[in-house]
Amino acid sequence: MQKCIYTTNHKNFLAYMLANCPHAHCPPDETPPTSLACFRSNREWVTAKALLRKEPDESGTLPILIREIKDDSELILPIEFLAELVEVKFASEFATDSERKKKWLEDKFWLQERVYEGKGPSDDWDAEREIAYSLENGKTYYIIRNLRKIEPLPLVELKKVLGGTPLSPEYSRSYSICEYPDKKIVYKA
Repeated sequence: MQKCIYTTNHKNFLAYMLANCPHAHCPPDETPPTSLACFRSNREWVTAKALLRKEPDESGTLPILIREIKDDSELILPIEFLAELVEVKFASEFATDSERKKKWLEDKFWLQERVYEGKGPSDDWDAEREIAYSLENGKTYYIIRNLRKIEPLPLVELKKVLGGTPLSPEYSRSYSICEYPDKKIVYKA
């Protein structure tokens, strides 16, 4: 069992990253450290940031297992993505400097911008950008790389680091520090 971060993300972002990031679906030993993407969470990932600083793997990252959120369903899905967590930054690190935050995020939110642009003429990205750049929205920004599709892994395979209990099949939270059976990970071609 290996420590990891568990989270959720929207299918449109995951699909875009797999389809458009170079090397996004190569075997891990052949994947160069490129294809960075930044996402936002409304929770403060204090433990994830500490783990990334104290217990990174040999590449300086932590595994992050991602379950897709389906907008049209309440169904809890298995985990089907594995990536490397590269950086965790808190909105509070920008203090009251919204211009510095905006400049940092303009570089980091390229994936979201392209996904929203691909939907045709819409104000969706403009509205999302305003939310993301606001000092009041989102507590954590996390950067991942090398997103890969894996064979479905049921949530119960993940064990919470605190207490060692498995995640329930209906686990609906979007963040947890867990251990996962790295030997059971099978990458999809």
